Amino acid sequence: PSLGPVEAVDEQTCAVVLGNNDVEMLAVWLGALGRDFEFDHDEAPALAEHLRVLADRYGRAAGGFTAARGAESAPA
Repeated sequence: PSLGPVEAVDEQTCAVVLGNNDVEMLAVWLGALGRDFEFDHDEAPALAEHLRVLADRYGRAAGGFTAARGAESAPA
């Protein structure tokens, strides 16, 4: 992904502008940072949707949690 300057917001938060033509890879890259992040869902609805897909996929792999269900369920 393309990376803009990282700017301090406060002592625990920074802001950066990212870009990528491949929303799936951007979602994976953001997850690999190992930090919580926020973004404007109205500006990037495709990213929000793919993050939900990944959340469900990883949740199933971790024992049954899915964002769609919002609760633990027994693996099949």
